[in-house]
Amino acid sequence: MLSYSDYAEAIEKYKTDGAMIGRGALIKPWVFEEIKEQKVMDPSSSERMDMLKVIHLTALYFLIFSPEIRAIWS
Repeated sequence: MLSYSDYAEAIEKYKTDGAMIGRGALIKPWVFEEIKEQKVMDPSSSERMDMLKVIHLTALYFLIFSPEIRAIWS
């Protein structure tokens, strides 16, 4: 799933209550917001960079402050 339209099509076609996003979230991290707001989004390059910074800082936070995650990466 790479967009809200993919999600809506899958829900309609297979008559399910939800769908798995999978690798689409790695390509378009804002796909969850698209689904929540039920619209296709096309963020600018600066907005995309801001999203990546947040993701990067979140990952660093968990690597520094979570002993369980530190143990995995050690």
